[in-house]
Amino acid sequence: MRTKRIILVLHAFCLLFLFQACEEPTNWDYQTGDNGKLVVEAIITNKQERQEIKLSRSFDDINGIAEPVTGAIVSINNGLIDFPFLEDPDQAGTYQLPQAGAAQPGTTYELVIELEEEIYTATNAMVQVFPFGAPTFQLTNDSINLVLTSTPPLYSTVEQAMYEIDIDWSSISNEQPNTAKQIFYTFKTIDVNEVFKSQPKVVKFPVGSQVVITKYGLNDGFANYLRALVMETEWQGSTFDEESSNLPTNISNGGLGYFGVCAIRRDTFVAE
Repeated sequence: MRTKRIILVLHAFCLLFLFQACEEPTNWDYQTGDNGKLVVEAIITNKQERQEIKLSRSFDDINGIAEPVTGAIVSINNGLIDFPFLEDPDQAGTYQLPQAGAAQPGTTYELVIELEEEIYTATNAMVQVFPFGAPTFQLTNDSINLVLTSTPPLYSTVEQAMYEIDIDWSSISNEQPNTAKQIFYTFKTIDVNEVFKSQPKVVKFPVGSQVVITKYGLNDGFANYLRALVMETEWQGSTFDEESSNLPTNISNGGLGYFGVCAIRRDTFVAE
């Protein structure tokens, strides 16, 4: 009975690889949707800095460029005080605090956008972000460059987080590229698409590179949005792809994107 079960499993895997080998090119018939909607990119943090919000329009062309939204009135309030965001004259569609500011724990923030006689709102609050350990590196076969060997966990029952890892060796080499960015996520779910996602390009960098890790604590709503986003982008292309769907949003009045409030931890390391 055990031998029969093993044969059946092997047979199933053979069929899987056979189907993969019989792929044919497909011409996708893309249907244009109701585009031109407001798209919001907004993450404010507990770091004392000039917080930033980006506004654009959704578009039809799969290779198109988002149209920045100008002339909006943008503010964030904590229930007591309004903090206006002013449009950056050098970056269309980018709105910033006039001075540095930081979000506070235990506070719910509301984003308000007034645009063309329409009002869009969203609310969010930060959750705790836990410390992280130092990264580890390994020499490549050329014994000159390094690769990152430690990555954040895919799954956790106690926290959800996003990690931005910025690697910079511009002080060592002028040859382009001399910077790189990697992004990792920790969610409270285990997704087959993530486990079997396409392998990213290996990032190699010289000894002495500066590595800055920024960890964002994610509440459930923001984590659900980011998970849906990577399901449609980074995790596409595996055998287990799911049918595409609209991303969740906390923007009212038909707006797209997400307004997130995050506690962050940031640390800088030297790759060696």
